[in-house]
Amino acid sequence: MGDNNKPRDVEVGASPPPPKDNLSAEVFKIASVITFYFIISLSMVFLNKVVMDNLQFPFPLLLTWLQFVVAIICIVVFGYLGKVGVSVFSIIPPWEFDMEIAKKVLPLTIVYLCMVVFNNLCLRYVQVSFYQVARSLTVLWTALFQRLFLGKSVSYIRVAAVCVVFSGFVVGSKGETMFDWGGLIFGVVASMFVALYGIFVKRVLPAVDNNEWRLLIYNTVMATVMLLPVVIVTGETEPLDPRYNSVAMSKDIWLAILLSGLAGFLINIAIFMQIKYTSPLTNAISGTVKAAVQTLLGVLLFGNLISLMNFFGIIMVIAGSFWYGQLSFAEMKAERAAQESVRK
Repeated sequence: MGDNNKPRDVEVGASPPPPKDNLSAEVFKIASVITFYFIISLSMVFLNKVVMDNLQFPFPLLLTWLQFVVAIICIVVFGYLGKVGVSVFSIIPPWEFDMEIAKKVLPLTIVYLCMVVFNNLCLRYVQVSFYQVARSLTVLWTALFQRLFLGKSVSYIRVAAVCVVFSGFVVGSKGETMFDWGGLIFGVVASMFVALYGIFVKRVLPAVDNNEWRLLIYNTVMATVMLLPVVIVTGETEPLDPRYNSVAMSKDIWLAILLSGLAGFLINIAIFMQIKYTSPLTNAISGTVKAAVQTLLGVLLFGNLISLMNFFGIIMVIAGSFWYGQLSFAEMKAERAAQESVRK
């Protein structure tokens, strides 16, 4: 009889299964990162909506500028904490600002500023449930700009995914119960700048040694300086006047603005961690799922009305965006594999 307690031979070249404790820790880490992204991303959208609608602060440009100011404070404080050895902030570099680098980053900052401003303007005029539809044309603009600026061809199957998104955009807009042309236009423009931002980032990153956090410093500082004259010209500085006795001076408003600015800064960390500990595909998928949750919460928390047509439009937008993300990631992976095989 053989010894049942004798360990079995391990196949040569096979890697042993990871210990259960390590596997559980890894699953917990990934789940925590995705949860953190969900909380921060949803908080940013809902806080902005609460400030502008529920707390009656109809100043989207001033709101954006104040959020930039909060982000600068976070960059300085967290960068210092990372420098003195607080490990959780070690990914954030110390404060810096070089004029030569700033000149190279300036075109990206203009795109970044437009993206954030039009995003908040869109949210000012549309329901949270319609927000995803209004900003859904990012994939269409991305495909178009990649063709125009980068000379990249777009596969027919990705064109099909774009068509699904565009059809959802049309259906969702047609069925929106509280349709607003201004909000829709702001959403379309915001989605255009989101697509441009992704392209410009690739061009500008070498100027900061491919460090996204250094790029964030330059972007935030210059966007804050450039937006202030616009805020002044449009008259949105009124709430900053001590003589202004409207509800805009309430502590609830300023606390919500502070929290939304902090969420706007933390979303960068959330996206960075999600890509680092999972994958770009997981980041795209979780963003799509977040959009669905965001729509549902818009109905539950804000009482947004959704018609049947609007509902189908939202489903088409989310499904088409998810499909496009999967196809893009698969094509990128195939390109990298082809490049690796050529090198070998």
